[in-house]
Amino acid sequence: MINGKGGGKIVALFAVLLFAVLGTVSAQQYTIRFNTTASPTETQVAAMHKFADVVGELSGGKIQVRVYHSGQLGDQKTGLLGVMKGSLEMSCDASPLWFADLANYPEIGVLEAAPGQNQNALAVLPETAVRRGLSPVSDLRPVASTMVLGGPPECPTRPLCMIGYADVYGLRFRRFVPLDVGGSLTLAALQTGEIDVAVLFTGDRTVIGPEVVFLTDDRGLQPVVGAVLVTAVAPGVILSSGTARYPTAVLARATSQTPLKRAGSCEEVAASIVFLASPAA
Repeated sequence: MINGKGGGKIVALFAVLLFAVLGTVSAQQYTIRFNTTASPTETQVAAMHKFADVVGELSGGKIQVRVYHSGQLGDQKTGLLGVMKGSLEMSCDASPLWFADLANYPEIGVLEAAPGQNQNALAVLPETAVRRGLSPVSDLRPVASTMVLGGPPECPTRPLCMIGYADVYGLRFRRFVPLDVGGSLTLAALQTGEIDVAVLFTGDRTVIGPEVVFLTDDRGLQPVVGAVLVTAVAPGVILSSGTARYPTAVLARATSQTPLKRAGSCEEVAASIVFLASPAA
């Protein structure tokens, strides 16, 4: 069970038969169907895919977990009853009604909770980060008025979205484009240039990678996950194989906006991280 956005709980339910299968894996191969009503961009689906990868690795490929999202194998109630009757191996959803329903089915096991949280984050394209000299969210303040923000339709009224970024960072964007909740529409709008800055979720497996740059929340607007203090290193322009492909003029402009008026090196960033991780920090 992991925490998902909106504070909901995600419960994974196993039929008793599943435990027997996992305990007696031999040369035979098994397929486990894992159903949820969540959409592909939601946190629980990302967790389910991760679970499938781990099971496949630990079993040497003998157990395959197939994830069915968007209720492909039925709604929440159907999934629960399917696990109880043995017609479905696993089901995962976020409805609080499940906790009441589970009391009626003692033969179904519930996994222990694991900490996790999906947070809002501001993201830009790599070329935008270099051209504008963006690394932490604070870097947006002098340029936000010229940029378009896109994200969930409710963002303008949420304290951890536009209201919070205005109060904590002083960000006033040129305009806001209502899109979807951290999903494919927001990412597509960012990639096509319809928006300059996107509100995405840190737990969205579809946008984690070199396609976007998440700006560091250097003033701590977003709540700390699991009460763990995180120290962030937010360097400016760093010379690397990645920045080598950008035009000299773009790098020069970005470098001129840094306090030291020069580009940093990967070694300098590494030294900072080593220091912060040491007892001397």
